[in-house]
Amino acid sequence: MTAVDERTANTPADTPPTKHAATWCAVVIAGLTIVAAIGAPLVGHGVFLGVDILRTVAPWNSHASSTFAYVHGPVNDTVNFFAPDRELLRTAILYGHRIQLWNPYASGGTPLGSVPNDGLLSPLEWPMLLLGPGVGAAWSALLRLSLAAYGTFAFTRRIGLSPFASMCAGLVYSMSGFIIVWSNWPQANIAAWIPALFYAADVVCERRRATDIGLLAVVVAAIVLEGYPPLVVITAYVLLPFLAVRIWVRRRAVDDGGVRLWPRIRARLPDLAPLGAAVALGIGIAAFQLVPFGLRLGELNLAYRVTEVNDSSAPAGLLTTAFPWAIGNPARITVFTYFQGFSFIGAAAMVFAAIAIARGPLAAVGRAVYWYCIVTLAALALPLYAGTPGDALPFGNLAKRVMRGLPLMGEVPVDRLRGPFLFILTLLVGMGIERVVMPAAARRAFTPRSAYRRWLRGAAILVVLVVAALVARSEHHFFAITHDGGWIVANSVVAVLIGLGAIAAAVIIRRSRGGLRRWVMVAIPVLLAIEALTVTVDTYPRVANAAYFPPDAAITYLQHHLGHDRVATTGDVLFPSASSYYRLRMVNGHSFSPDSWNQLVYAVSPTSPRRPNITVLGSDLASARSHVLDQLATRYLVTDPKAAPFGVADLVRNAPATTSIDAGATSTGSIAGEPVRAVVLPTRSSSRFDGSLDSIDVTMRGPSGEVLARGERRVTERDLSTAFSIVLAADRLPPTDERWSVAIQLRGAPGDHLDLAATEAGEPAIGVIRPQNDGLTVAFTDAGAVVWQRLHALPRIRWASNTITQTNQTRRLADLVYGVTANTVVLNQPGPRASGATGMVHTTRDSDDAIDVTVDARGAGYVVVADALQDGWDATVDGHAASLRPADNALVAVWVPAGHHTIALRAQPRGWRLGIAMTVVSLLATLALFGYAAATTHRRRRAISSAS
Repeated sequence: MTAVDERTANTPADTPPTKHAATWCAVVIAGLTIVAAIGAPLVGHGVFLGVDILRTVAPWNSHASSTFAYVHGPVNDTVNFFAPDRELLRTAILYGHRIQLWNPYASGGTPLGSVPNDGLLSPLEWPMLLLGPGVGAAWSALLRLSLAAYGTFAFTRRIGLSPFASMCAGLVYSMSGFIIVWSNWPQANIAAWIPALFYAADVVCERRRATDIGLLAVVVAAIVLEGYPPLVVITAYVLLPFLAVRIWVRRRAVDDGGVRLWPRIRARLPDLAPLGAAVALGIGIAAFQLVPFGLRLGELNLAYRVTEVNDSSAPAGLLTTAFPWAIGNPARITVFTYFQGFSFIGAAAMVFAAIAIARGPLAAVGRAVYWYCIVTLAALALPLYAGTPGDALPFGNLAKRVMRGLPLMGEVPVDRLRGPFLFILTLLVGMGIERVVMPAAARRAFTPRSAYRRWLRGAAILVVLVVAALVARSEHHFFAITHDGGWIVANSVVAVLIGLGAIAAAVIIRRSRGGLRRWVMVAIPVLLAIEALTVTVDTYPRVANAAYFPPDAAITYLQHHLGHDRVATTGDVLFPSASSYYRLRMVNGHSFSPDSWNQLVYAVSPTSPRRPNITVLGSDLASARSHVLDQLATRYLVTDPKAAPFGVADLVRNAPATTSIDAGATSTGSIAGEPVRAVVLPTRSSSRFDGSLDSIDVTMRGPSGEVLARGERRVTERDLSTAFSIVLAADRLPPTDERWSVAIQLRGAPGDHLDLAATEAGEPAIGVIRPQNDGLTVAFTDAGAVVWQRLHALPRIRWASNTITQTNQTRRLADLVYGVTANTVVLNQPGPRASGATGMVHTTRDSDDAIDVTVDARGAGYVVVADALQDGWDATVDGHAASLRPADNALVAVWVPAGHHTIALRAQPRGWRLGIAMTVVSLLATLALFGYAAATTHRRRRAISSAS
């Protein structure tokens, strides 16, 4: 088939009039489906972001009803990583008119605007710049889904499908599973760009015009700026064979049949030059972030990527292409099954994909593109669905090993293949729809040469279905189908009915004419839309505006008292690094921190889970009082109120009686007048809590009735134990010989009651937890969180008059864990010795990208900054460049001579200026291409006008 044939097939002149009306109906249905899938957040009623996940962790869970059920799946990264960083960058751009290069709040500080990790500067994220991540997420989703739909439409039109089939294919791809589950991640945006990339690259390889090269450069730059290289690499591997096929077909149409193979190959090489130029320009446009990103990679530990590669996509996930909930209830499935098992494209779409496979190539599309789709689909499916950890499907494991052996694919997670897989599957869906709706004359123009091929394809489809069913059966324990079986069957009814409807529509369309045919054609996008909306209603987040990073008393306390220092949390408290939104500097969190910083956090809690981009602290006393936390300027530690308080327990033994406190009522006991960190209520199992916001309030009063401390804790029946503690900020009270009264009040619904062990006099038998000499004190407490002040924490910016040089990392960490004196810095490499003389440090500026301090020193020493600034920062002393020396394993120190001096630290990522220069040059070159094309078009039009 010639290139001309491919471009002229299915032109409007060849399209029956009935198909025009059906096409416009498909366009309207696709647009309405996209808008309906996003919903009210588009007009500001709610946010298109799963921020209600905050209500599952402290301190926000104290405000959530006990009937609250989180149902949006594991969207952690979008809330505790992307949204806070995007807020910081947006604020700096809109109000500071600059790109903020550094985020000082997450895990000791990480690059922000100088790397593409957040993808905010990609065109699909620009609505977030204008509207903020809350409402902007909805409009970004609108852009993403519209781009996916229109890009698929344009590309499938280019390869020969009719407008109607192309529009249906666009609807299918925009609502596909990869784009749905990765919503608000860069992965979904890159997937949305894939059709546009295929279109632009194919156009460049054919026409090689200046505007086409410029357009491809813009698309490449947008994809790269999304900041997720693994999916970009996968897409490139899928794109290159397609371009090779297209170039070969076009050249074969004009080559002399006598030309040999090698001359033909050499003749095709010039077709790749414009493609390479466009890709180079696109990478150059994104160089202002790519260059610093590439130079920083060496500082990060990305070993967990290899672990992700070794993970396997579940074979039973293949069933979700037609039955979206074959893997179980979306509110209960795990991260693994949610992201690596969800392959939805729709039962109706799968019917048409099966038709395309069974019926063979279309004349308009040609054999080459058709077989490219078949072969690529199989090549992606093998490692994606057959690469199990065991030897049950060894050919799949072999395919996965081959994939990992390709350049740049060694650390690419297998499940990311699903984006291109669903795109190629969508192309087959479009071909199947085209096969159904095309005129009878066109169907006869290009059919399989013999009937056995149809039977062979049909048998292949049957084998695939049988294998998928057998694998699903063998994997039932993996997906917990044993307890979700009834739910799965009930929620597969709609998919079955829609699949049957698609089959019926295909039969009616092929056998009817006139008005009936037109209306039944419209049923195809209707079925696709209904099925898509039944999935998005359960997966897309639509959350009340009030849930968007709500205020909390503990957070407010930290904002007012933390100052320049740092806070640490245990477990998931404060949902690190969501605290970046509140401008709180954190020790731990979710960020791409250098390995040297993570090693310090691991030294604090050696038994905590280790993952290079997520650091977690334990809730044990050893972690809370760690000398390493002192070095990191950790002024406060925040724990869950349900965690056991630090201190010495003094519990009541053998309380024989029981007292009951009804909702709204109060019962009073007493304790010895000594400092206390918590009261311990010995509860009885007969307590009852049916209210949605039950809590126990404790008020401790002195002999004169003055309030000494208050405490509060949410409670449900499952929270009760034999030692139910409520923390009080009373461990600094002076002791007295008098007893202190403790009033216990239950807040709840009518009928609720709290049963407590009581003394013979009927008073609650109250135990206590007394303070100990552990360097901690309760600074703030409420139902949401307990804030402990760490009394021995060092200032974040401080003077060190003594030095220790320790080049061995293991010994250096051991020294820091054991503890060094407050005025000592441990240098990672040899440097000038400090004099031992004192010095005064005054911080005059401490912003995100700049730190200024003045020093009055009686002798030489070091200014130590307890941030992870070893890479991407410069220092000056009195305006002269100074060495920023690695110290305390992950921190930095600047040597300062005796006297009065001014020290300035500035964020200056390596390669930032070079990247900006490359971006400017590439932008100018791209604009020159568009300008040249416009000037050429203008001259051509003038010449035509003059000739006429």
